[in-house]
Amino acid sequence: MTHFLSFLFVLGTFFWLSYRTIIRFVPGDLTITFFDVGQGDSTLIQFPKGYTLLIDAGRGFRNWDIGKQVLVRELGLRAILTLDAFLMTHPDQDHLFGARGIFSELKVGEFWTNEWFLKQPTKLLNERLAQAVTRGSQVRRFSKEEILKIEGASIGLLPLVVNEKPNNNCLLAWLEFGKCRLLLTGDIEEPAEPRGAAGQG
Repeated sequence: MTHFLSFLFVLGTFFWLSYRTIIRFVPGDLTITFFDVGQGDSTLIQFPKGYTLLIDAGRGFRNWDIGKQVLVRELGLRAILTLDAFLMTHPDQDHLFGARGIFSELKVGEFWTNEWFLKQPTKLLNERLAQAVTRGSQVRRFSKEEILKIEGASIGLLPLVVNEKPNNNCLLAWLEFGKCRLLLTGDIEEPAEPRGAAGQG
C-alpha cells in the first residue's frame, strides 16, 4: 500500500509539474506575483511567452535568507527553474539579501541595476554582484531611462539620481500591458517622488 501511495504521489507530482511547465510557456496573459517576504519586497513578472523577471528578493541574515527558504520554492512551484533577469531596485538588506539564495539555486540571465550604485557599491552589493557574475549572469547597467519591449509588454526602467540616499536612487520600473499599468518604486521617499512620477512613459 505504501509503495502504491508513493507511486501515486510521484505520478501526481509529474503531471502537476508538467501542467505548470506547459502553461508557463504557452502564450497567454502577463502575470504579476507579489511575494510575502515580510519587511522588504519581491515581485515576479511572468511575461506572456515565458520571460521571467524577479524584482528584489527580500531580506536575510548571515545563515538564513528568504530567497532560499521561500522564493526558490515558490518559483519551483511555478515551474521556474531559471530567471531571465533579476532587477535590484536598491541594495538595502531587505531588498537584496535574499538574492543570495536566488543566485545560488537558480540560473539568472541578467542582473539589472542603476549604474549609480556601481560607482559606490556597498559590501552587500559587491557580494551579490560577485556571486551573480560567478554564476554566469550578465550585469546590465542603467544610466538613463530605457523602455524595453518584452513579449508584447513595455517595461520602462528609470534610474534615479536624486541625492546620496540609496532609497532615492532606486531603479524604478513601470510596466504596461494592454490596459494594465503598474509602477514599482522600491523605497523612494518624498524627494524622489516627482522625478519618479515624471518618468512614467
